[in-house]
Amino acid sequence: MSDGKINHLRWIMIIEGISCILLFFVAMPMKYVWGIKIAVSIAGGIHGFLFCWACLALLMVHVDRKWELGHSIKYFIGIIPPGGMFLTEKWIKRDMETGSAE
Repeated sequence: MSDGKINHLRWIMIIEGISCILLFFVAMPMKYVWGIKIAVSIAGGIHGFLFCWACLALLMVHVDRKWELGHSIKYFIGIIPPGGMFLTEKWIKRDMETGSAE
């Protein structure tokens, strides 16, 4: 098994986490402070797309690596709260280094 899918998952999680930060700390102030409503529409759409992409990548890795369902559920629950992508990415990295998610 190549590490390509797991690396793809980790990278998309980082990018999605950054999009979440941009949504909350750039686009939302633009909307609620300065009245620029389009900022949330654009940033929210991108963030939603990236979240769906991360979920699909997690499913692909789950199937490819034949992870136990518990590992994948833990990772999925971890990506739901804002900023959870960063924590979950660290969990996956740690688990790959120790071999506990193989």
